[in-house]
Amino acid sequence: MTTTKVLDFSIEGNHRTADRYGRLCFNVGLPDGREAYCLADSMTVSDGVLTLWSETQKVSDDARMDRDPLALLVLAPGAWVHAYAASALDGSPVGVSHLDPPQRPSGLFDEYDEDAA
Repeated sequence: MTTTKVLDFSIEGNHRTADRYGRLCFNVGLPDGREAYCLADSMTVSDGVLTLWSETQKVSDDARMDRDPLALLVLAPGAWVHAYAASALDGSPVGVSHLDPPQRPSGLFDEYDEDAA
């Protein structure tokens, strides 16, 4: 199985100017297992294309001004595996208050005997 090459570069640490372009933090999962934390004002998905948008620009530490929408990141279908609004503190999904752990599919390990291992 081949993995789609997406964003074939890295950015170390906090990018100092990223907050100029967005108020919210989004986590975007890439097919190779990496996650990109992006600052943007909004996110849209249309026909599988994920776009992060800037609709404001930071003009000082406590002021922003409206701007014409600017596409900050556009990923084609298959170039991303998940996306969600994330906490800027720990990266967790901000819109999820509870999520049960995944259930093991029945029958998958029924023949495995832990005592025999």
